[in-house]
Amino acid sequence: MLKIREAGVEDVLEIAKIKVETWRSAYKGLIPDHYLNQLDYNEQAQKFDGIISKRKDTFALVAEDDSKVVAFAVGGRERSSEYHYEGEVYSIYVREEFQKRGIGRHLMSWSAKKLKEMGIDSMMVWVLEGSPYRRFYETLNGKFIERMPFDLVDAELQLVGYGWKNIANTFNFCILDSEDNSKGA
Repeated sequence: MLKIREAGVEDVLEIAKIKVETWRSAYKGLIPDHYLNQLDYNEQAQKFDGIISKRKDTFALVAEDDSKVVAFAVGGRERSSEYHYEGEVYSIYVREEFQKRGIGRHLMSWSAKKLKEMGIDSMMVWVLEGSPYRRFYETLNGKFIERMPFDLVDAELQLVGYGWKNIANTFNFCILDSEDNSKGA
């Protein structure tokens, strides 16, 4: 049974593992192998620990399937102030074996709900242009914003931004009842 909840410091290592493993599978051939191979669980865990510990203008969620953390989302206020979107989903990753089950869709809805609770009405997300998951945001009616260069080691990469101007009208908050958050999973 799927359960989505606020992430705690006890989740940072699992979150780090999901990020590293997902990057290695999703971005193989897009990001140089030497970069993907050097990704470190502990280094990533420290980054997420900082986000989860401070929690000022940010949120971190995990999705559990039978008490195993299988996905996460992190977001908060839009970081650059260059766009007409108040909120941003910084990261959203689902373990490969749990993909195509609606977990990412639920995490995006929960992310929208968390932003709405922060008084934020719009949100955006950046995705690697060649990512096989780019279509996911398009199926959620994300509107193309722009492309921008992404400097990472010795690769010339592009990010693509997608946005939602009115998250309350776009995402289905009715599935987010805290008493039973597995509806529609």
